[in-house]
Amino acid sequence: MKPVTTTAPTANTKASKIFAMFLCAALIISALLSSCANDRATDSADISETVEETTDLRSLYPSPPVKDFGGYVFRIYSDQNKVFNQTEYFAEEQTGDLINDVIYLRNRTIEDRYNIDITFTEDSNIVNTVKSCVMAGDDFADIFSVNSTADYFTFGRQRYLYDLNKLSSLDLDQPWYDQRIRTDYAVYGKLFVINGDFTIREDLREMSVTYNKKLYEENNFENPYDLVINGLWTFARMAEMAKVVTKDLNGDGKLDRHDQWGLMTEVIAGWYLYLASGNKTIKFDGTNYYVDIGSERMFDIFDKILPFLGDKSMCICMDDGSVQTDLGSVWLEATRMYVNNQALFRTGTFGDTVDLRNMETDFGVLPIPMFDENQKEYYCMVHSDCHPKSIPITVEDAERTALIFEALSYESMFTLRPAFYETFLDEKILRDKESTKMIDILFESKVYDLDYVNSITGLNTIVNTIVQTGKGDLASKIASIQQSAQKKLDKFMGYYIDG
Repeated sequence: MKPVTTTAPTANTKASKIFAMFLCAALIISALLSSCANDRATDSADISETVEETTDLRSLYPSPPVKDFGGYVFRIYSDQNKVFNQTEYFAEEQTGDLINDVIYLRNRTIEDRYNIDITFTEDSNIVNTVKSCVMAGDDFADIFSVNSTADYFTFGRQRYLYDLNKLSSLDLDQPWYDQRIRTDYAVYGKLFVINGDFTIREDLREMSVTYNKKLYEENNFENPYDLVINGLWTFARMAEMAKVVTKDLNGDGKLDRHDQWGLMTEVIAGWYLYLASGNKTIKFDGTNYYVDIGSERMFDIFDKILPFLGDKSMCICMDDGSVQTDLGSVWLEATRMYVNNQALFRTGTFGDTVDLRNMETDFGVLPIPMFDENQKEYYCMVHSDCHPKSIPITVEDAERTALIFEALSYESMFTLRPAFYETFLDEKILRDKESTKMIDILFESKVYDLDYVNSITGLNTIVNTIVQTGKGDLASKIASIQQSAQKKLDKFMGYYIDG
């Protein structure tokens, strides 16, 4: 089989420039850190000039037009649900933390360039704030993010948000925006949310596979990076290896949190392993949206995925209710087990690797495996709490807001993006040079799923229930929802046809 294409596909140009950018990341970050060390109050314009001197990439991507906005206050709102303390959009001061300081300097650069003041508000009740402010016609924020992606679609059909495709100051074709979200979350050509280099949140919330190098090498498995690059990293290959590794470590005759597992996983894995096949339950033919469930291929995929996840002789599902822990959280228990070399593979979000920073055993990260070797790409689902950005309809000057956001996103491509790579690769979270290529492939493989975030067809819930309980006949369940699923989809999409 031909090797998998490792350059970004047409649908996603965001990652195509990452490798070249990483080559200059050391120079950029070195300049930033040097400036921080020499002068904590170093002017951000000086930092920007230093960055420009260390890379030629800016010449390939001319900056957005510069305007004097006369001290305008650019307001960013977000909820308080944090999954990783380096995902925010604002820094009060320089602290010596790389990501924090790069965000601080990026914001200072844009403030100086456009004569604005950037503010950030954390709101624990952000959904209600958006509702009440928009209904009252209150210009409360320039951009905002909420924890559940479903809320954006609710806001969209209620006409609370700008269609970003209609704002000329946003050049959404540029690589500082995630191109996959533009296609996956667009509805009849309308786009209410966007992600990109402005924040690393969606990268951290992308599903991936972490593998334990000690257990992997003890079993003399093939080089995993070669498998990925050559298009041989498949679900069947992962399952084959997982079967070998599970052991009753304490000899008590049962398998639990004290033992060694082939795969540590979670309830929603049934869904993102299905998406990893390249299939989706909702499709668009250029004119209409339609439900695609109950096909022979769908059953073929689930007939392999669901029994594997339900096999308690090799898979431990941390959140299905079977795992006991005295740590207060099954996710803390999962980290303890993995750090203690009790799992060969762990599926979860890429951000989970942050909790492994102090793990003595080396580990690596891989994309979610293909279903079979006939696929041309990997497909890795992005979690529903990936915090895309929206512009509320109450913004006084949407083009001004769009231009400032464009500038922040542009600047992030040359500063925050390299810092992100530096943090994960040079600060010993990921510990080998090959991980650079794996991250590239991972980020090229993002999938955003309408059905998953909005629970339209109901199949997502059915699959989750089967994984969690180990019970239920998929065929009969699918038969029971096939007629209603299309009606639900038609109703959901009907809100977006006009307006």
